[in-house]
Amino acid sequence: MCGIIGELNTAKTTRQKSHDYVINNIKHIVSRGPDKTKIIHDDPHGLSLGMSTLSINNPASNYGPYTSNDERYILVYNGEIYNERFLRSRYGIELNKNENDAHLLLKLLQLYREKCINLLRGMFCFAIYDRKLKELLIANDPYGQKFIYWRCNKEKFVFCSSFLALRENSNIDDEFDSKFYQFENFIDNNTPYENIYKLKPASILRVNIINEEVFVAETSYYEIETNMKVNKTECADISDLIVSSILDCKVEHSALMLSGGLDSALLAAILRPKIAITVSFEEHDAFDEEEKAKLVCERFGIEHIVLRPNRKIFEASFCDIASKLQYPIGNASIFPEYLVYKYLHARGVRVCYSGVGADEFFLGYERMRIFMNRVNSHACQVPENYIPLSDYINKNYDESRSIIENYLAVLARNNQRFDVVELFNNKVHYQELGQLLSIIEATISLPGLLRTTDALSGAFGIEVRSPFLNPDIVQAALSLPDELKLNDLMGTKAPLRMLAHEIGVPIEIVTDPVKRGFAAPYGLWRTGIAKSTSRGIFDRSQLVSDLVDLFRLNKKELRDPMFDLVNLEEIHHA
Repeated sequence: MCGIIGELNTAKTTRQKSHDYVINNIKHIVSRGPDKTKIIHDDPHGLSLGMSTLSINNPASNYGPYTSNDERYILVYNGEIYNERFLRSRYGIELNKNENDAHLLLKLLQLYREKCINLLRGMFCFAIYDRKLKELLIANDPYGQKFIYWRCNKEKFVFCSSFLALRENSNIDDEFDSKFYQFENFIDNNTPYENIYKLKPASILRVNIINEEVFVAETSYYEIETNMKVNKTECADISDLIVSSILDCKVEHSALMLSGGLDSALLAAILRPKIAITVSFEEHDAFDEEEKAKLVCERFGIEHIVLRPNRKIFEASFCDIASKLQYPIGNASIFPEYLVYKYLHARGVRVCYSGVGADEFFLGYERMRIFMNRVNSHACQVPENYIPLSDYINKNYDESRSIIENYLAVLARNNQRFDVVELFNNKVHYQELGQLLSIIEATISLPGLLRTTDALSGAFGIEVRSPFLNPDIVQAALSLPDELKLNDLMGTKAPLRMLAHEIGVPIEIVTDPVKRGFAAPYGLWRTGIAKSTSRGIFDRSQLVSDLVDLFRLNKKELRDPMFDLVNLEEIHHA
């Protein structure tokens, strides 16, 4: 986890303004990289690049921005490359003891330009400037785990890991309500503000100055395959791939967000982190996952930390949560994640693992199972917690609409017209219904989960690693027939359940059909109900409404007060 910021401008804009922008706004990324903050100004090219570094694997390494030996390239980088050792060996790249994965990336880009991006396994976003070609190239990982925001006009292009650095002289989008409330998230490259965009996953942004004018071109370097040949025999067992990909993410001093569900229990069994953190809501049975999480920690010898917040703690934290989120998002895990990262920051732990991605690509959400059974006219037993969801899906399914529109209606919880249908026009040639639902989840729901994690973990200087988002795992999961991922015998995520059983995850978790995750009882708190066993499907509605209200009220003041004052250790002029 690091933070990056930069500006590229034409000769029409004074160089000092470029310097001022980066210097004045780098404060917004210091929480992401508390170890060192550094800026490089390249006056002849109208370039300023800044980086705040969080050092994980090699505290003695050089800090960014990074310049190539021939001084042609300047790189700022946020993320972690998990297959660093493989790439070094495969391409014969030597690193000295003071170099890290950022130096590896710089050398790969020197050799292969953007062609090397598909080789990377990890989470990342970076910007590299080529002084010879006078081109700024920005890219991120296939699922956009590391966010980057940008805006431009004819005279300048600016970008930053933090949305807050770009809001000056910009207005809230007139279409805020229509773009946000449909899915309680901003889809594609949209943000709450006009002319401020987020980089779409798996994207490459090229920025050039031609005839004293800024030009921006965006392309995609990766797409999830939906029409691969499904081979039941060859793809039935992907356990080795899953285990090896998860182990690639491991670091010694780390933590795990442990919900008591299958995905995090599997990570606990494979990674054996030092500590695991569970957030328990004792006054609401449906949100109390402490006992099953305890079983996991006892089985694998992991220190178990249980945080037990209540309504008063949530209300006291709400304004700080909203500030750190930067803009609204509909996600039931906002409060629990905030508490976990705050705890880890106080304890000095810098890396935390998350199970996000398993549900999306192994058909783990109960809504996916209920919807697929509705489409296939297959009756199934629904856990008590999900009866309201099942009733909703079956009641609102519209035979006159496409499968895509009907599933979007499930995610949106309404039957209005969806402009985002066009995002899936080139993905209708799927072999399995589950493939299509996974693509929709990855496009609509997953970015909101990742943005929550990126914003909140970044505010506390925590690097969150999501092993299930390894492209190799994703492609393997999508190659499996639906019946091998979802069936009446094993329920959802069958391959993960089989693996979990093989490596010793407690049977109570392997066989538990209930989806568990970091959710808080926002709706129940608002209604004042003292005890409940049902999650329902509208828990977060009031939370979202409150976040939007506060955002509109404080749009000019939202900031993180902890990082108002920044001591820049180094400013370089090139």
